[in-house]
Amino acid sequence: MKGDLLRFPGTGAAALAALLYLYLPILIVVALSFNTGPMITIWTGFSLHWYGEALSSEPVQRALTNSIVIAFAAMIAGTLAATMAALALSGTSRTSLGRLAGAAELLIGLPLVVPEIAAAVALLMGFVLVGLPLGVLGIMAAHTVVVIPFAYLPIRARLHDMDPPPTSTPRPCRPSAASPCPSSGPACSAVPCSPSSSPSATSPFPSSFPPPARPRCPSTSSA
Repeated sequence: MKGDLLRFPGTGAAALAALLYLYLPILIVVALSFNTGPMITIWTGFSLHWYGEALSSEPVQRALTNSIVIAFAAMIAGTLAATMAALALSGTSRTSLGRLAGAAELLIGLPLVVPEIAAAVALLMGFVLVGLPLGVLGIMAAHTVVVIPFAYLPIRARLHDMDPPPTSTPRPCRPSAASPCPSSGPACSAVPCSPSSSPSATSPFPSSFPPPARPRCPSTSSA
């Protein structure tokens, strides 16, 4: 399985080129962030000067604080909402909801398939229509909507594994002429008994051959 994709010529080179295209610019920016000089294109020496400037800047500190608060708020609110949705759409609740359960799961999973720019514009228009202030609270609500499907899917899967399997009701034995089943006692759940009958009447085999053996009910001891 490991070499299935690499058996095509040029696959490894294409994968390496794609990785370099995606991550090499990021690595270059990270390396140049330790540059002493103000010019990003000229390396003059190693220094942590610009990190100190960024951490001492009030706008950067405010943005970092808002990002941490929004992340924790969206994580907690999204996890709680996803847990409640998973509980409502699992087990007997899902059966009682019927088609509404599928519609609810489709609505929850929309952020996974809708492009982020389209979801952002739709959320912005929705916030404007309902009068929600466009600030930290609106950003928290938007991030919570995006977080819910990512938390709902694993929680729903774990609840599905925790659901008890449906219990099968054992079928009672059918009476047999050789060993009749008891009128009271445990049901015959392994192999149902079959009524015995004459070979000439029901057996498809010729009379010179004995009919196949049929299961009998377990014998019970007399009280």
